[in-house]
Amino acid sequence: ENVVGMKVAGKALNNQDFGLELSYNLAETLSMLVQGNYILNSFTGNSNNPAAFEMLEGLRPGENGTWNLTLQRTIRKNLLISLNYNGRISEGTLPVHLGSLQVKAFF
Repeated sequence: ENVVGMKVAGKALNNQDFGLELSYNLAETLSMLVQGNYILNSFTGNSNNPAAFEMLEGLRPGENGTWNLTLQRTIRKNLLISLNYNGRISEGTLPVHLGSLQVKAFF
């Protein structure tokens, strides 16, 4: 659990963050990282402005969830493929999903 409190110009945030992280590695060929967080934001003030957006880190007042999955696979000792997936959901909103694929070659 991570608890953070802050105040800025009439705005106050009490943030409680509970998280879980699992990782798995297989002898220099495969690695996987899974993360999940439940975030409870108690916010006082107008949440529809840039200062509030920054304080809430893009989330909303109330209950929020974030998750992340990272897979890395080494092929032929000089090629690395990474797959990243991130998601988040806030109270009263639809989930947001973001994915990326990266290929790195080492010479």
